[in-house]
Amino acid sequence: MKNTIFLILLITTGFCFGQEPKFDKLEQLYSQGHYKMVHRKANRLIKKQEYNYSLIPSYYIAITQIQLSTDNYWLKKHPDALVDSKNRIIEIKKNTEGKRIIETHINEIAELREDILNWHSVNQSMKNIGIERWTQLEHIFEILFKDISIPEITPIANESNIGDNSLNKNRRKIIKEASKHIGTPYLWGGTTTNGFDCSGFTQYVYKKNSLTIPRVAKHQYANAKKIKEKNLKTGDLVFFSNSSKISHVGIIYSIKDSEIKMIHASSSKGITITDLKKSKYWMTRLKGYGTFIEK
Repeated sequence: MKNTIFLILLITTGFCFGQEPKFDKLEQLYSQGHYKMVHRKANRLIKKQEYNYSLIPSYYIAITQIQLSTDNYWLKKHPDALVDSKNRIIEIKKNTEGKRIIETHINEIAELREDILNWHSVNQSMKNIGIERWTQLEHIFEILFKDISIPEITPIANESNIGDNSLNKNRRKIIKEASKHIGTPYLWGGTTTNGFDCSGFTQYVYKKNSLTIPRVAKHQYANAKKIKEKNLKTGDLVFFSNSSKISHVGIIYSIKDSEIKMIHASSSKGITITDLKKSKYWMTRLKGYGTFIEK
């Protein structure tokens, strides 16, 4: 009886005074990319009776397992993780509380989708990803995104500025070429004007300007000359990572004061210009800058 009263008081207190601190901590750690830590903490919480009133721990177990499934080593140790994630998401979407969790964490879900699509793009070969794993992820997303609207996760920049006239001819030509393809759709493994993935786009634009760079984003990063932000120029490359691995690449479109814009192949928008500094999503994943241009 005492335990029942305590649980009721705990639930009431949680509703009256805001979110449970341990749940807040899960959200904070997840936003910082500490997926393994979130997974461990959520699994501990779900085993404690006093937290059974909420589906939040189960939600974080589900989405961290999706994130961690991109790590081959982790997935070998947790072979049933994606099946478990699918079942958890089905249960979460069955009731009012679960639907509310999805609604209040919609930005996390949008970012999760972007991360997985970028991972798929970077690992173009199905041999690296595995057809079964990708099929499972597609099925999970079909369930997760059904009946919900996914918001844009990146602020789209003003597209009227086509480069900086003070730059040398080569850099202006790179931006001019890149700008021709605004609106071209995103395509996994795409390297032509029919559709581009992130590194397919950067390679194509550079090749049009007699610059040969590797096909894959991680190899572009490995071979580029690393530069600091203060030395960054239009036409250079910007790289992003998720869980320490290169996950995306874009071309610096313009720099003005503290503003940096990139043109890139977005999985949701195709070739578009994004205001980098105004995007929490991209800034938290920023790996660094590189160049293949001598001047």
